Amino acid sequence: MHHIQNFNRRCFLWTGIGFGAPLAFSNRLKSETVYHFASGEWDIRMSVEFHDRYSSTGFWFDELRTNRNYCLSWQGEEGRNCLSKFSGSIAIAHYRIRSRSNSPNLLVLRESVRTIDRDSRVNDRPPFECMLEVRAGLVSDIQAFGYQPDAPSPVKGEPVEPHEPWCLFRQDLYFGGKSAPFLVVHWKHTLSAIRILDVIPGDQTRLIDR
Repeated sequence: MHHIQNFNRRCFLWTGIGFGAPLAFSNRLKSETVYHFASGEWDIRMSVEFHDRYSSTGFWFDELRTNRNYCLSWQGEEGRNCLSKFSGSIAIAHYRIRSRSNSPNLLVLRESVRTIDRDSRVNDRPPFECMLEVRAGLVSDIQAFGYQPDAPSPVKGEPVEPHEPWCLFRQDLYFGGKSAPFLVVHWKHTLSAIRILDVIPGDQTRLIDR
């Protein structure tokens, strides 16, 4: 999703295609969680990288598919109005989708994201939906929660763990125009970390391995 929260809210999520790790973390250790699902004729591998306490002087990413790098703005724009500084947390979910039949490759996923609950210091945001283009069976989703260190703080006073700002999100993932999600993921966002709270397979989906 290219931009689902306004600039003045300081917290945001977006998705893109084939993103790798933020360049600032390219040579640093990160945690990763991997899930495998089967849904109808599709096999899905979901791997999630967690980059905690992310801080950088720019918001640069690698693109795995084309072996290039570029920067992003608060609105998810590539190469325009790029963030000069960012402090917070990042999670990148990579989906590898393969058909077990001779069907053509899946072209799009649809996602719907809505807020379940939030810290009173964080502004609310409306539900958001978008289409994610799948290329060569790959698509990625970037989630980020943070602020610009040189901008006014998103909360009153300095955030102190464990009382830092937080948001709970529900993300529903669909195959193309299907009406029922094949996967529901619950996320918790804080300034120090983004974590998956629960992964719920849809009616036609089963968890193979984690």
